Amino acid sequence: MGSSSNQFIFDAMVEKQHYIAQGRFGARAMRGILDSDLVTDDQRIFVAAALTQNATSLATNPNGALILAWLIDSPKLNIPLQPIALRLASQLTKLCTHKVGSQTILKLVNHERSLDGQDSVVRQLLNDDTVLMDILMDQARGVGVVHKLVLGSRQVALAAKVHALLTRNTAACYKKLKDDCWDIMAPVN
Repeated sequence: MGSSSNQFIFDAMVEKQHYIAQGRFGARAMRGILDSDLVTDDQRIFVAAALTQNATSLATNPNGALILAWLIDSPKLNIPLQPIALRLASQLTKLCTHKVGSQTILKLVNHERSLDGQDSVVRQLLNDDTVLMDILMDQARGVGVVHKLVLGSRQVALAAKVHALLTRNTAACYKKLKDDCWDIMAPVN
């Protein structure tokens, strides 16, 4: 990357980032180093690319999710979020029903500069009924995540899809979600 005298730190962070980012102190140390003014943009991008490659496994680890949240929110690193979103969208069922993974998905979708991220996740839900139904079957987390995704995206197509899948299900846990989907689908007078 660069000829900087501290480049060996970033080489080591990239080489061992999967182990470092999943450790309690490692993730915080990475975030602290990457936030430093002594780090170049090229070094940040170098580490961000490695983190993006392992986004799925990091999203399900509390410490890994911390460094992914930094990557999504970082004001010093204005990278497109589409690559992260595509990685995470490929494992949407697993992530939306996982305690930590679901928070990472919601952070990505609801981020102000993440229209591409939101589109990737919503497109995956619209294109694959099995994924959406598997998420909805998890009443502990899945229903709440889909509810937040529907309300956050306000996309009529997603609301209609969720409503159609839940029409035959009379379980009480789906009532609020079905009602909110119906409200989004209803034409505004």
